[in-house]
Amino acid sequence: SAAEQAFINGLLGIAPSTGTVQYWFGGFQPNGSSEPGGNWQWINGEGQFWNNGSTGMYSNWGLGEPNDNFGMGGQEHLALDNRYGWGWDDNDQYQNVIFGYVAEKSNSVPEPSTLLLLGSGLAGLAVFRKKLGWNES
Repeated sequence: SAAEQAFINGLLGIAPSTGTVQYWFGGFQPNGSSEPGGNWQWINGEGQFWNNGSTGMYSNWGLGEPNDNFGMGGQEHLALDNRYGWGWDDNDQYQNVIFGYVAEKSNSVPEPSTLLLLGSGLAGLAVFRKKLGWNES
């Protein structure tokens, strides 16, 4: 959404005005899709977000994007691009401009510390049970 894009832009800050800086951004175009803009999807399974503009969903493509490297092919992954004020670019061929990743944090995946705490608690319960002589009968 536009609100999510604004949040990400705030995290990334002002886009550098020189050179090309990009961050991978969790979208891809499956093999066999119509080029350059057919069947773009989110990697988290939320589905298609762009199909040559026909989905009606939010997009923030940079001017002239997606362009599949001007018809030369091989650009099936989504990147945020400083040249477009953190707008979107299809890229695969120019990985030297990739400076990192932007990923959505899911609240459904436990933090590692939560798993450690849960594991410690279960281990403690097992020791406590053994000391009290509880059995499964």
